Amino acid sequence: MVGRPPKSRVWAAPHHVDPVDRLAIEAANLSHITVDVDRAHITCGATVTVRSDGPLAIRFPGCHQSIHVGAGQTTRRLRIA
Repeated sequence: MVGRPPKSRVWAAPHHVDPVDRLAIEAANLSHITVDVDRAHITCGATVTVRSDGPLAIRFPGCHQSIHVGAGQTTRRLRIA
């Protein structure tokens, strides 16, 4: 049996991307959610953009804050706790 020559790939080094303090949420059929700011890698001063098909309450317990938005797209900045 004749085998194929081994394939090899050369990957380029990843380029550096500066972290941004921003969170985008797209929600459908939800009325409330909770965001863990540590897991989301955002601070309590982050900009949050929300697109929802109805009213949505978003809790940020690590910041002691909540955002309430209506249907459509909304951009808000969290207050620093």
